[in-house]
Amino acid sequence: MSESIKQAENAIKAGDTKHAFELLRQTLAEDPNSERAWWIMSGLVQRSERVNCLEQVLRINPENQFARDALTRLKNAPPKVEIKPVRKIPEPTEKAPVTTLPDEYKTWHYTKRSRLFLIILGQERLIRAQAKTDLIPRIQAALKKKLLPHEYLEEITSIPLNRIQAIREVGPALHIRYWDKEVERTTRFKMANPALCSRILDYLTKRLSPDYELQIKKTRSGLNLLISTLLVLGAVVLTAISYWSVISGSIQIPWLKGIINWLGPGGISLVGAVFLLVALGISGGLLFKPRNRRELVAIGLELERGNIK
Repeated sequence: MSESIKQAENAIKAGDTKHAFELLRQTLAEDPNSERAWWIMSGLVQRSERVNCLEQVLRINPENQFARDALTRLKNAPPKVEIKPVRKIPEPTEKAPVTTLPDEYKTWHYTKRSRLFLIILGQERLIRAQAKTDLIPRIQAALKKKLLPHEYLEEITSIPLNRIQAIREVGPALHIRYWDKEVERTTRFKMANPALCSRILDYLTKRLSPDYELQIKKTRSGLNLLISTLLVLGAVVLTAISYWSVISGSIQIPWLKGIINWLGPGGISLVGAVFLLVALGISGGLLFKPRNRRELVAIGLELERGNIK
């Protein structure tokens, strides 16, 4: 759902139908195939215009039973005095602007709760979008026809391949740096798991070579050293504070004092040793067994202020 439609719904809840109408009118001027916008608009206009709105909903989605029932009731209802102001809706369109996918394209998808997340790689663009899971059959039908179903997708991010500077694999997400006109931007394509992320990066590596090179680096850094130091120091300090509390009796919280007294100096030392060993184990993993970081980087291309030379 677009931001303007959300704003229109909020305006209706606040009683500002005039502002809601203007937001929806602007939305439909840009996207005349927004089923949701036509449906909401039908509640803001007079009877004759309401018929047109509902007909547009059914043009976009003939299976919308709510719109079909509302249109039937409206046509069968006797005329009555209108209380809504006269508002001119956008001219209906019979033909939707369509994005045609290339003959060869690759898709990946995963679902989370009631949401579908879709990644599409075409010849010129990398696209990410999401939708409701109950729209999966319609989206699949459109993709089989090599059409991008804008009316069913939300939060569409489309990146031209020739504007990408680098794609870095970070856990279950791809971090993409690219030029948008004259501005360098970064976006994050989150995946279901690291395995899916790796498969997509592997495919992008084959698809974009030889203009891009996959670089593998160790993640060993000052940050790992800092984390390791804090873990070890934290375990030592926690043990020292607990041990001192037993000796001095400075802890006044009854339940905590009871636990510390029950453990005694020996128990505190044992727990502290366990914490220290765990901290040392984690630190060793960070410092001596660092993970690899994979990054697909543009080579042989001069990317400057969004232009390729």
